Amino acid sequence: MQNKSLFCILYSTLIFGSVNAVTTKKIVTSKVAAHQGNVQAAFNLGNIYANGIGVSQNYAEAEKWFRIAAVQGDTKAQYALGMLFYTGKGLTKDYAEAVKWFRLAANQGDAEAKSALKKLGKS
Repeated sequence: MQNKSLFCILYSTLIFGSVNAVTTKKIVTSKVAAHQGNVQAAFNLGNIYANGIGVSQNYAEAEKWFRIAAVQGDTKAQYALGMLFYTGKGLTKDYAEAVKWFRLAANQGDAEAKSALKKLGKS
């Protein structure tokens, strides 16, 4: 899981320039874009809150933004949401809900989601 967090930090660094460059203005801009249907912005906000990049770590906010992207079919968000339910970070562990989101992502070809389902014996 540490590698995944490192990936999220590196990914956000590519998007925003540096971890310290994530400002309130950029978060507000991303929120506006996400509310206008920008799936990538919603996913990015989920990562920002899940990993505490420029903000206090907040799994409830992460879940909110991942869900917005996930219901629009974003496989990375579906997998991330599944992981929140699987690990219980910020919400109650719910394996059935985790499997639901993993399956949606796996059905679109997401390798990590397929692997998670296989580990859970649900492939």
